[in-house]
Amino acid sequence: MLVIGATACTISAGPAPTPTPTDPPPSTQTPLPTATQTPLPTATATVTQTPLPTATPTITPTATQTPLPTTTPAEVAAFTSDNWGQTDIPAFVNSGLVEPYIAFLNLNDRDNLGGVLTPQPGTGVQTLYYSPPRNRAARIEILQLPESTGNRVYVAPDGLGIAYFIEAGEGRAPGLYLSELESGLDIRLISMDTLLQRGFVVEPAWQPDGEAFAMMLATGYATDIFLVQRDGLWRNLTQSGAYDLFPAFSPNGDYLAFVSDREVCPTWIPEQPGTCDGTDTPPPDGGHLHVMEMATGEVTKLADVWITPGNAPQWVNDRQIAFAAGEPLFGDTERTLWLADVQSGQSREVRPQDVASPLMLAEAWSPDGTQVLYQAAGVDSSVSLLGVNGSTVGSLSQFNYPRYGVAASWAPNSDTVAVGGVGGQCPFGATVLDDTLGVVTNGNPPPSMCTPRYSPAGEYIAFTGVSLNRFDGRADVYVANPNGQSALNMTGDLRGTMTLLGWIR
Repeated sequence: MLVIGATACTISAGPAPTPTPTDPPPSTQTPLPTATQTPLPTATATVTQTPLPTATPTITPTATQTPLPTTTPAEVAAFTSDNWGQTDIPAFVNSGLVEPYIAFLNLNDRDNLGGVLTPQPGTGVQTLYYSPPRNRAARIEILQLPESTGNRVYVAPDGLGIAYFIEAGEGRAPGLYLSELESGLDIRLISMDTLLQRGFVVEPAWQPDGEAFAMMLATGYATDIFLVQRDGLWRNLTQSGAYDLFPAFSPNGDYLAFVSDREVCPTWIPEQPGTCDGTDTPPPDGGHLHVMEMATGEVTKLADVWITPGNAPQWVNDRQIAFAAGEPLFGDTERTLWLADVQSGQSREVRPQDVASPLMLAEAWSPDGTQVLYQAAGVDSSVSLLGVNGSTVGSLSQFNYPRYGVAASWAPNSDTVAVGGVGGQCPFGATVLDDTLGVVTNGNPPPSMCTPRYSPAGEYIAFTGVSLNRFDGRADVYVANPNGQSALNMTGDLRGTMTLLGWIR
């Protein structure tokens, strides 16, 4: 909570003039016998009143306060830590996970009494499950959430912390909640009606150890990045007065990458040096890449490239950060890829040498930072592989996905990459390529492959796919070998809609 005290003091100037009328009577009696000219100097005393106009310029500083009405502080989200609840503690919390689990959502699971082809009303409930990769009977029900939560469920890498959003009208106070599985506590951390803050969508970014997450939140005039621990304690990491956006932790947790407009507008707080409040500067749509060393809090700017929401930074490894520039959806003729190095403090564009104006989409960087797979979008769409030196490794035009319709995931050792579609537009079966763009597996659907995800150690690939023998055409969650073969349906005994969230370990 913020407590703002305002104290106003007024000082009356009325009593001050009363002594002056009492002084003149004795002095006026002595000048009268001498001469009538002596009052003339008293007229010069009226000249002494000319400083009164000098008092009026003291009113002019109020003009410096005119920026105050131009921007009033907006309503902000509030940390509350209320609406306490209790959840069941899963057995794996005490025993630990002996292998990686997949996390997925199941919406509108129906009973098995009616026929599959018989329409039934939705339940309005979605369930978060954790499942081992080869035994769907051993899956664990973690949380039940309202349908309106959608995919606004953010699971910590170790699976022990879950942040999720509840909308108004769901029988619970709206806001961002945290379910902590070790203690079984479930609380509302932040009171807020929407995850849209100052025009930017907020998504919690967990630390690799799962002990805390970073989150952008609106302040009175801009946005800051907050660190929220699993026990509910929090602190403001940036406090710059500028717009600080898109936090992302390095894989080892030593650094936090984020985007800020602080070089353009040092602050949006009124009456501060360099403020943009009260000027013609519009609110930013992005900023420049910065990185914070978590141990010291030191912030370093890494690039002068302007980064917008669709191009937010992503860590390639502990040292390198990838980002992009350009928004073709808003009229830009090209979208370029960039790579920044934390240790050297330098950034560089990664551009194919044989393309003058590239439109590079859906990029996926190899974990060793030497190559990037992307969708080359032009008259025709193809999957291309590029070295960081700009040399084109290869291009496969037979994988003609819809524009903005590619999702790819590299194996941890950077030797293979799984490629699929997104948003249900998944025309190809399980597809795995090697680091020279050679085809390892090119399966025929069913099932098709959407949003593939390698497990943390690379033992499995999880993906969603549509099987033609499904009556409702819905997508199920599959787990395959690292080469994309021997896919097993993990959700075939459930009804409703499936959403793959990723792996926990």
